[in-house]
Amino acid sequence: AMAELTPEEQLEAFGKAGFPLNEVFEGVKFPEGKDPEEIFYPYTFNNVVQLNTQATLTMVTKPKSYDEGLKALQTSYIETQGVGSKIPNSEDYKFFGTNRHTENIKYLLKTNPFIASALTKKGRGFELIAFDSEDPNNEDNPNLYRKIMGSFDASSHRVNMKFNSDMEITRIRVYDKGSGILIDRISRCKSNEDAEYWASAAIYSLVTYAQCVHATIHVLHYILTGALDYSSQGFDAMNQWAQAYSTHIPFKYRQVGNLLFVPDDVDDPSKKDASVLTGPLGLGLTGVTARPIYQELLNSWVENPSDWFGVLSEISPDEMKKSGVLTEFYKHHDLVPDFAADVAGALRDIDQDKYAVAEERLKDYIKQCGLESSNIATLEDWIKIMSVSGITHGSTISYSRTFATPEILRWRNIASNNWDKDDASSAGSIIATLCGMDEHRHVMMNDTDKKPLGLTGGPGEDKYADKLQDVLDEYAEKASELKQTYQEKIMEDKEEFNEFGWILSDFCTDGFDGKQLTITTYI
Repeated sequence: AMAELTPEEQLEAFGKAGFPLNEVFEGVKFPEGKDPEEIFYPYTFNNVVQLNTQATLTMVTKPKSYDEGLKALQTSYIETQGVGSKIPNSEDYKFFGTNRHTENIKYLLKTNPFIASALTKKGRGFELIAFDSEDPNNEDNPNLYRKIMGSFDASSHRVNMKFNSDMEITRIRVYDKGSGILIDRISRCKSNEDAEYWASAAIYSLVTYAQCVHATIHVLHYILTGALDYSSQGFDAMNQWAQAYSTHIPFKYRQVGNLLFVPDDVDDPSKKDASVLTGPLGLGLTGVTARPIYQELLNSWVENPSDWFGVLSEISPDEMKKSGVLTEFYKHHDLVPDFAADVAGALRDIDQDKYAVAEERLKDYIKQCGLESSNIATLEDWIKIMSVSGITHGSTISYSRTFATPEILRWRNIASNNWDKDDASSAGSIIATLCGMDEHRHVMMNDTDKKPLGLTGGPGEDKYADKLQDVLDEYAEKASELKQTYQEKIMEDKEEFNEFGWILSDFCTDGFDGKQLTITTYI
């Protein structure tokens, strides 16, 4: 029925379906009377509602050896989102990976920017530090990963790992916060049952951490895209481009505010309790300690627009590249400074006076959104922070699939031998956030976007102003060449590709394995 409604009618129906536009972080909101136009995208909503999240209900009360409910969720996602349409011999492709968790964690740490940002450098190798090995109760947390691990509830395990330069596990230490027991599980370990078990625990911790960062990006993009849309009004060339960013962002922000970061002042307490990232029935995080961490992260980002990823990662880009970590990520990341300068220069050349007005309004508007410490002073700053966070956001789709695998999801409540309704709800909610990708909406996209406005046609129906279009075409081609070359490379080893392509394919061509380096957080 939704698909038969106009975009305006769908938006109204969506709003009445119990999804208000919550204020996710207190005080972070648009200035009074300065809300940008809300542009709704029916395609996104239609793809979300097609997903059969009800399939997970069959798992409730069953032993954790029962995996049919999660398999049904996986199948529904693959079929409704068409994620296998571009993969050759897709029947051999492991869309949700395998149980080789010591290998899975290696690939995730080496290629996924969310996951790699949790690493610290140790000599020639790396460490994953969830607690202080000398004093597990020490809450003096030096990095973001350990801060978020500290907000897990008392029943959860924390896992420290050491890796060699090839990202192979050399040591595992486990702290059971509930019992206060610290155990050296493995030293100089090889792949064995114990190592696989604790590697799955570490993956759960890592992907939960990644979800926290991911959801905070949604808040960042909601504010920044609305700010550019509002501030560029009166400068048509800039506003046309701004609207390509702001399209259906409120839709995804609603998902965050109603599923992931449910505010404390919601009318229905059960919604707050079930909040995936701040509720006691969610992934295991304590909202009272976790929420300030997320808000601090948001503030740090806007204070450092030229080094957005540096806020997340303690390891320098040079060290990462030297170690063969995030190789493809940095190829796209390193295009951003020139892209930002050239796009800003093109818009400035179109109308210098209107550009100056819009840029000044943008700087002031962001500060008025409750982000007084913002150092986003120019359009170049805005483009840098949006582009790098967008490239990072594209890697959401791989790691999030782990929540639909029993060996990872079991750690949501490892003390229980049976699945419960909150396991089922968490898996369904997270997989639902992966639905609704539209291929042309990637970082450095060069197509206009009329579909969200309810008009006929689609990408390429009209163009941006000539000077801007030329720059966008140039960088879209550069990004596309990187993706195509990389895709061909990872498909050379068919066995590796079929088993670990679900992780590696983040930087492939748009739509491959249902992925894309998303221009904003619309997926």
